[in-house]
Amino acid sequence: DAGLGWHTDRSEVDTTLPIVTISLGDACVWAVRRWEEEAPSRTRLESGAITLLAGPNRGLQHAVERIIPAPLFSPLSVRGRISVTIRVAGVPSPA
Repeated sequence: DAGLGWHTDRSEVDTTLPIVTISLGDACVWAVRRWEEEAPSRTRLESGAITLLAGPNRGLQHAVERIIPAPLFSPLSVRGRISVTIRVAGVPSPA
């Protein structure tokens, strides 16, 4: 019954670089929107799904609205979802 509330990823030094996320385990409802007043676009992410926030979509607000049990498709031995996020973080090196 867990989820992840609405947010925008802005903690990186260079927010022009993409964010790639791999979903593993139970399915989920993933939603995106440009601003708070906009109706979100939703999709179901199954285990192995990859999302990419890049270019003009890099700043989208997004959320995991709910987890959906999907034991037949999960590589995990227990219920749950693992989200592996790949991004460039840290302080840039001097030129």
